Amino acid sequence: GQSGPSQVITALRDAIIEGATFSSALEKYPKIFSPIYINMIRAGEASGAMTDVLQRLIAHFERSHAMHSKVVSAMVYPVIVLIMGFGVAVFAITYILPKFQTIFDQMGAENLPAMTKMLIGISDWSKKYAIFLAIGIVAGIFALRQWIKTPRGVRKWDGLKLKLPLIKGIVASAIYANFARTLQSLLENGVPVLQALKITSQTVGNTVVGDELMTARERVTDGTTISGPLAAGGVFPQTIIDLIAIGEQTGDMPAALGHIAKRYENALERNVTIFTSALEPIMIFAVAIVIAFVVLAAFAHRQLE
Repeated sequence: GQSGPSQVITALRDAIIEGATFSSALEKYPKIFSPIYINMIRAGEASGAMTDVLQRLIAHFERSHAMHSKVVSAMVYPVIVLIMGFGVAVFAITYILPKFQTIFDQMGAENLPAMTKMLIGISDWSKKYAIFLAIGIVAGIFALRQWIKTPRGVRKWDGLKLKLPLIKGIVASAIYANFARTLQSLLENGVPVLQALKITSQTVGNTVVGDELMTARERVTDGTTISGPLAAGGVFPQTIIDLIAIGEQTGDMPAALGHIAKRYENALERNVTIFTSALEPIMIFAVAIVIAFVVLAAFAHRQLE
């Protein structure tokens, strides 16, 4: 039988043969073809420059994928280090430490160093309540994920990501670069500015920024420039506002957006490098401290023998 993509291509071909436009045929598959894809194709049909539009779409999605990969790669490493460090600590407390329990019992609790007493307490507590702790962590993660899916939750979460000290540079750079590239691609291909702002707000990847774009869109309907409402909202950096204003004054908004995108793509690379370079020694040091505490506490009794 035919695979999924082959079936979609066949259906698109059949729809076009029956008289549908390419863009209207694509609209039947919203889970596969995004609003930016469909609207750029529609603009290409109107202008007769379909080949150029398709080439720009390829470039746009390649850049978006590259940016997404950089953000993901920056976040994966610290998570792996944390999980490994936590796993080693748990293994030492629950498996290795009990091997010394007989020695500790012979010495008597009152003769043990404070560090060893603390570690024994942690070990005893973890053996008694580990299952409840695990259930609590899983339930907490599940509740957080469900809350983030709500309109209020996702807005709070998106706002938090723009403020967290360690990741705000990476997140903000990726969002602003995505905003500029998307809006540039749409305007370059003849999509009307109001429709372009709406599509960009839906694909920018952050509800706080998306809502700000929709507010700007409403003001643009009243005849206002884009830069004015964006400046009033306080979400976009002044650099972006100034460059958009220059684009409006010169009548070359796509070029201004291209400069913004390039600036923040470079900032993203720089922030990812800084993040990984700074976090690596911090994470290793933190994990080393935890493991060192476990080892020293386990063998501290030897100093008293």
